[in-house]
Amino acid sequence: MAKRSDRDAVEIKKVVTLANGTKKPMSFYGATKQKAIKKYEQFLIDQSKEVQKKTIVYFSDVADEWLTTKEGAVQPATYNGYKYKVEAMKVQWNDTLIDEIRDADIKRYLNKLSKDQSENTVRKVIIYLNAIFEFAISNELLIRNPMKDTKLPVIARKPKKPKWYAKKQYRDWE
Repeated sequence: MAKRSDRDAVEIKKVVTLANGTKKPMSFYGATKQKAIKKYEQFLIDQSKEVQKKTIVYFSDVADEWLTTKEGAVQPATYNGYKYKVEAMKVQWNDTLIDEIRDADIKRYLNKLSKDQSENTVRKVIIYLNAIFEFAISNELLIRNPMKDTKLPVIARKPKKPKWYAKKQYRDWE
């Protein structure tokens, strides 16, 4: 292998999954750590495109397949909860290829969802989305999970009425 010049002084080592599904340790070089990470991310995008050449898969198809694996494996009430939330997600990404969904798309969706839904609902959506993308990875439909760095958005909580009142407070609520 050719010797790296001083301008490519930073090396990051990663174990990557190739388009054929095999895992391989690789090194990525750059002048800075940021540039080396960019090269690694570009490699992942290129690998994802290789996988895409093999199959064109929509989010809704993967979500339905994931739901199928849950049927019978969980209680009926739990399955119905999964199904309800997945149907709502499919409205957002029904005709979107699964490998075209990016971190920014997910964050936009979660921020929109957090304005109308409870924190618990948003948490469940994050869990289900993560599970669907991990399912796609395990079935070699994706290389990278776009949910990897996704965090719960800040949700403004509605003030609750106190459970106990002083006489003056009680009169104020009336």
